[in-house]
Amino acid sequence: MKRESILDQALVRVHASIVTGRLNRPAARRQRGASGIEYVIIAAMIALAIIVAVPDLGDKVAELFEQISAQLPDPSA
Repeated sequence: MKRESILDQALVRVHASIVTGRLNRPAARRQRGASGIEYVIIAAMIALAIIVAVPDLGDKVAELFEQISAQLPDPSA
């Protein structure tokens, strides 16, 4: 008769726990929390992109209107 070592018994228990899902529950909770943080990071990145792009876009729009205004005939003439 073969005697199981303490390590073999521990591995059997860990495997049984994984199969039944008992070890996965805390990881699932952490994963839900991580997705919330990921949404915050994505929103911050979008906000940063808007903050960087809007002043440059505003300058380009102002330049476009100045060009259009220069090409229009003078209404007082």
